[in-house]
Amino acid sequence: MDEATTAAWRQVDDTVRAFVGEADNLTLPELGRRLTDLGLERGVQLADVEDAKIADAILQGGYGAEQIASQLVINGTGGELPLNRSFLLWGQRYVIDSHAFGNVTWARTEAKRMMPDPLDVTFSVLGNNTAGALLAPQIAEYDYQGDLAAMRALADAHGEAFWQANLYNLWLGALRMLSPPATTPEGVPAVFTGEAFSRRLLNTQLASWAELRHDTLLYAKQSYTDGAACEFPDAYVEPVPEVWQAIADFGTRGRALVETLTFEDALEPLPEALAREPQLYPSPNLRELTLTWFDEQPLLVEWMRDLAPAAPPRSCPLRRAHRSETRSARSPAAPARATVARCSSTPFSPTPPSSTARAARGAAQTWGCATAGSRRSHPGFCPRGPAPKSSTRRTSG
Repeated sequence: MDEATTAAWRQVDDTVRAFVGEADNLTLPELGRRLTDLGLERGVQLADVEDAKIADAILQGGYGAEQIASQLVINGTGGELPLNRSFLLWGQRYVIDSHAFGNVTWARTEAKRMMPDPLDVTFSVLGNNTAGALLAPQIAEYDYQGDLAAMRALADAHGEAFWQANLYNLWLGALRMLSPPATTPEGVPAVFTGEAFSRRLLNTQLASWAELRHDTLLYAKQSYTDGAACEFPDAYVEPVPEVWQAIADFGTRGRALVETLTFEDALEPLPEALAREPQLYPSPNLRELTLTWFDEQPLLVEWMRDLAPAAPPRSCPLRRAHRSETRSARSPAAPARATVARCSSTPFSPTPPSSTARAARGAAQTWGCATAGSRRSHPGFCPRGPAPKSSTRRTSG
């Protein structure tokens, strides 16, 4: 970048630094020094350098070393992974409370403690010993007191210059002053030395710290816990070999049986017109074609009737195709066949009809239909068409 662009970048960077803190990644000035280490003058020349040489220069020069894991890492090693080294034009800033969070969760801890606790910050960064006592159950479960104590030592080791470096640290430094001292000075009233007063100070620190985190959400680097990697097989096989042998025997036996059969007398398949969507065949003669075909196949009608479901579908397959015939079927002169027309909302009667009428009414029964005189019938459609309103009982002839 030219000098003007670099000056503009530095102005923005200095502003964010004054509010939140220093960068936790490789910055623009450091990028220039890295190019010098590689003997380059411009960034575009990096394309001609081997990746291994660039990586070695980054490691040797300590460029872009992060202190906060701010991205999701799926860790399948079972141990701690090194943090990334990255270059960001305007990356999120290092804050000591995120640093503490990252070091008291897995995989920085031996136990898989997946979520930090705000009390971790109040004890380690803000120096409140009351929070340490409240963390006793988690410390006993995850055994991370060494990691927590290390972050407390880091915060206490920072001098006045660190806590005065930016507005974020100034806020944290002010909250640190609320932490009760290790020893109570003489002359302090008893009301200021009890457990209740210590809890009140702790609540004040937590509330103010939460507001600080909220205000700097986009600028302060957020900590992440490593994701635990799990490995699953593509599939499981039932561990009962006898079952698979029985299935193999079934297939062998069935194939041998089928090879001995002949199909010379097999029934014809259903007409193609019945296998497709009914709206594709708006022919006015479709109903009659269907009934005629079923009349010629009494055995198939009987078989389909036996396979009929316990409850009929919401509408018969030929519903839309028969809408155009509804009006004509309502006329007094409609044939007797049109009176068998209503789809039943309950299973049809299991009592078989006479052998002569069984084939003629096969289609209606196949779709769970009843005659117009059935008390269980309801208005609807079926292959025989709708019943005339006037047909409240069976017609003769």
